[in-house]
Amino acid sequence: MISVSLPKSISRRAGASVALFAALFMAACTCTTGGGFKITKPADGAHVPMGTPVEVCVTAVGGDFCYFPPKAYEVTVDGGQSRMIAADAKPLCTTFTGLGEGPHVADAFVMRNGKRAETSRVKFTVDPPPPPPTPVPTPVPTPMAAPLPSPPPPAAVEAEMVALTQKGGYLEDIFFDYDKFVIKPEYHDRLQRGAEWIKNHPDTQVTIEGHCDIRGTNQYNIVLGKKRSKATFDHFVKLGIDPSRLTVTTVGEEKPFDTGKNEKAFASNRRSHFIVTKR
Repeated sequence: MISVSLPKSISRRAGASVALFAALFMAACTCTTGGGFKITKPADGAHVPMGTPVEVCVTAVGGDFCYFPPKAYEVTVDGGQSRMIAADAKPLCTTFTGLGEGPHVADAFVMRNGKRAETSRVKFTVDPPPPPPTPVPTPVPTPMAAPLPSPPPPAAVEAEMVALTQKGGYLEDIFFDYDKFVIKPEYHDRLQRGAEWIKNHPDTQVTIEGHCDIRGTNQYNIVLGKKRSKATFDHFVKLGIDPSRLTVTTVGEEKPFDTGKNEKAFASNRRSHFIVTKR
């Protein structure tokens, strides 16, 4: 065997180099784990409404001198349900559903070589559902008081109405359907006779009154009566009557011909009535 003896100075230098390399290697492989890894969602202490899916998100972790970059992250809730998130997923999130009300714990792990490494934990609470709204009682409608009957017309006025509405008078009233102001065909001949009478009496002026039955408000019936008298006016004008000889007015329900409260009375009060005066 040949024995080689190195100078002591060289031996000491080699030992120092080995020691320095070993120190640098150990320093490079002293890895700090866990400090940069955390759960970013939900926030620690967060409250989640009942029935809302809970999304858990984590921060990405790179590689270092000791480890290759992780290939996945594991997330669990209450140590039971587990989800794996691929390291290249965007975002690094997974969702849990069906969590009951009360406190819960979410844990996340960096998976290295198939084992759990760095870890993070948050606590959150699923709030109970809000109580149902207090039912609002349905208000009981206040019954409307029956309208007061209109006072009967003076005897003289009633006598005039009877005379002018009987068939054979010089101007006969025409009648309308409920809540209508269209002149019915059955009254065309009556209005034709009335127009001929007006033409044969050029010294007269005719006022057309629109009447209604007592159903509906007084204000509504005033408007409806005006529509009935205006429809009669337009029909007379079509028959050749000079518009200047006709006046349109309404009394609504204020002057009933029949003060009864039945269909027969109502029908007799839905009318156009004519008042003849000298010009």
